This record gives sequence, C-alpha cells and structure tokens, in this order.
Amino acid sequence: MVSSNGGLNQMRAGICDMVAIASYINVTLIVPELDKTSFWNDYSEFKDIFDVDYFITSLRDKVKIQRELPPNLKKIVEMGTFYSYYSVSWSNMSYYSNTVKKETLLKPSELLPFQNHSSQMAALDYIVSVESDIFVATYGGNMAKVVEGHRRFLGFKKTLDPNRKIVVNLTDKYNKGKLKWEKFSAVMKEAHANRWGKPADRVVIPGKPKDEDYFCEFKDIFDVDYFITSLRDKVKIQRELPPNLKKIVEMGTFYSMPPISWSNMSYYSNTELVDLQQICIHLFNININRYAYPWWKDKVINSTKKRKAGLCPMTPEEAALTLRALDIDRNIQIYIAAGDIYGGKTRLASLAAAFPNLVKKETLLKPSELFPFQNHSSQMAALDYIVSVESDIFVATYGGNMAKVVEGHRRFLGFKKTLDPNRKIVVNLTDKYNKGKLKWEKFSAVMKEAHANRWGKPADRVVIPGKPKDEDYFWSNPQECLAPPSPSPST
Repeated sequence: MVSSNGGLNQMRAGICDMVAIASYINVTLIVPELDKTSFWNDYSEFKDIFDVDYFITSLRDKVKIQRELPPNLKKIVEMGTFYSYYSVSWSNMSYYSNTVKKETLLKPSELLPFQNHSSQMAALDYIVSVESDIFVATYGGNMAKVVEGHRRFLGFKKTLDPNRKIVVNLTDKYNKGKLKWEKFSAVMKEAHANRWGKPADRVVIPGKPKDEDYFCEFKDIFDVDYFITSLRDKVKIQRELPPNLKKIVEMGTFYSMPPISWSNMSYYSNTELVDLQQICIHLFNININRYAYPWWKDKVINSTKKRKAGLCPMTPEEAALTLRALDIDRNIQIYIAAGDIYGGKTRLASLAAAFPNLVKKETLLKPSELFPFQNHSSQMAALDYIVSVESDIFVATYGGNMAKVVEGHRRFLGFKKTLDPNRKIVVNLTDKYNKGKLKWEKFSAVMKEAHANRWGKPADRVVIPGKPKDEDYFWSNPQECLAPPSPSPST
C-alpha cells in the first residue's frame, strides 16, 4: 500500500518511483492513495485523475497491481494492526530491498494503541534510547542528536557518537585483510576514546549556526503538565487556543504562510517591486514572519541575487520578450498552465499585449464544464498537465515539479518541442535590453543562440553514483527509459 504526498506532479513522480520499487522487490501494489491532508486539501481519489484500468493493464508485465486490498487484509487495515513507515528520501533500491520490519518487545495487543501514530512509535524508541545503559548513534539524525543532548542533561550517560569516517576507513581495510583484528580494535578504541558523551565545550560560530555543534528543537507523547509548569517562570504556555481564536481557525480565516511568500521572490516591474511576505503580514496585522520558523532561521534570501542567478520564476514581461526573441508567432494560442496568477490580468498585461490569444482553463471551458473540477486542486492541475503534454510547444517559466515531469513525459512521447529557458541568461539579456544596452536584433540573436540546444532533444543525463541530489533530475530526462528518436525520412 502506497500513500503519496504533495501536489499532483510530486505525487505522480512518487507513484512512478513506487511502481519501480514494487517491481524490483517483487510485491503486489495496491492502487495508490493520494494526499488528502496537506496544503492542497484535495479529497480526489486516484480514479478521479488517472485511468485505473490503463494503469493496471499497461504495467501487468512489470508489476502486479490490485484495485484494493482483499477482504481479510482490508479488515487488518481498518483495525489499524498493520505496519507502516515513511520512506527515506533519496534512497536507492537496496534501502527498499533490505528494509526489515522492526522487531518489537511488545505484544501486538500492547503495541496496537501506538500503531498508525508515527510520533508515538518514535516516542517509544526515544524513551528506550534515553533510558538505556548505552546509546550508540549509527547516524547523526535529529533523534540521535536530541537523545545525545538529553542523556548529557541526565548526567552524561554513556553515549557513543561514532566517527563514521574512521569507522568506514578501518572497516574497509579490515575486510580487505589490510588490518588484523588486534590493530583494528586498538585503532577503533583510540579513535573513540573521547566520543562517549562526556562534558565538552560546544562549538559556537556566531552568524553561522549551520556550521556549529547542534543544540536542539504533544498529550500522547509528552507530559503536558510538566511541560507547562516547569517553564511557567520563562514563558506563558496555553493548552489550546481560546474560544474566539479557535473559531477563527475552524473557519479557515487565519493567516497561513503561502508558498509564494516563503520563496521571498519579490522582483516585479519597477512600480510593483514588493515583498509578498510583508504584504501578507500587514494585511492580517500579525507579527509573524518566516524567521519565526526554526527551519528558516538560517535562510536570509536576497531576491535580487536569486533572480540574477536564474532561480526565480520568469515574470510575464520576461516570458513575452523571450518568446518574441525566439520568433514565436504572436497569433499563436498561449495556454497559461497555472492557478490564479498573482496580480491577475494586470500582471499578465505585457504578455497579453505581445500575444493577444492568451487563454487558460477558466476561459476555454464553460462554468458548468469546469464546475466538477473546482475545489479539487489536483484535478485542476491535471487539466493543466494534459494540455501541457499535448501542446505543440511547452515552455516552462519555472523549473518546478510540474515543469520537470511534463518535460520528461514529452521526451517519452517522441521528444516533443519543449523549451527549458536558461533563466539566468534571460534575466541578464532582459535587463540589458530594458536599459537600452542591447538593440532588439542583438537581443534576439543572443537569445536564440543561448537556447539552440534547449528544446527537449535527446541528451545524456548527468548521473553521479551516490549523489542523486547533484545529478540531473530523472523525471525531466528519463534517458534510461527513452527509445532513440525515429530517423527522419531524409535520413
């Protein structure tokens, strides 16, 4: 059973991953469940977006897929007595093939109240880890760091923090016969003599919290009474929101950080140079910003630098100039594959002036035709996806999940014309042109030269074994899965 999370295209990529994994480890896959609880708040089922029959039959030679669990297993799921876990990001196939279910000291009846509650399951591990005679961290994740700190707080309990670099080096030498056991053991002991959780100064680097030693970041897991009373002289803590604020939250009229404000991309035309984050704060009169979130404290984002580096979405002005420079017919129909555009028609005015035949799903479909899809963000995104895949030309103004998956799909369908703009070059040329430093002829010529090889043609994908984050994104160019393009009649 697979539960996908994220937006439509993130879920789509995840489902494709799980199909490959199910085939590799030879297990039956149940038609995946889509995300219904995250930011998108969409209750669409798999069958509302994808063709279930085609999904099953097209993959029948690769993996066995069932529409739903058989009755006996469905009952187990309904009772909550099944094993579930979150997969680790960027894992290779060996992770899935070697993942073994956790053996438990508790009887099934004792473990039942905690199952399907990942935080409570983690709390059981945490309690044992803190109370054990010796704790050994095989990896320096959040739990290991927090447990280490807790055990120091409890009196510097014996806690080994292995030097994994030395462990790997010594293990390799021992396995290859380059070290005898006596020498291996002696060097290992020497390397870890001072890594048992004894008192030690914490390295603090002002202004560089990421580089300093890690310090540290509720009724079913923690003792709420103790949490409140132990901190009462330091901070006021309430168990829940007062009724008036609770009602606001229940109505959904409270301030929630929109994704666009987290990016802090604030480049618009000179008259619209605004910081969306600050607009949201002032509109709702709430003293909150992204620096209130622990995982954002290190991120000081300079939107001007981000834009010049090509890391911001293209503006409508930049898109219009780019398409004109590449000699795209101004009478071509341009479909905006997106939700509501920030600024609406006013923001799109420059693009509409250059390409008057500008449409989107809301203008192509009658209200009665669009009605069944509204209030279903994944289904609305699916409409955009279908048009994007089937269009004569696809241009990605930003390299998000949808753009990447659409690009890969169009390659799979025969390397359909797909422009992946070099946003760094686009920004540089656009700024020079707007300042009068480039004439139109030169601007167009340089733009064409810069994008001559960025139209979705066959290309080798950069693969870096062991470093999946640094290699080319698989779903935008699944080279290993693509047939070479058919030769043209002239060749």
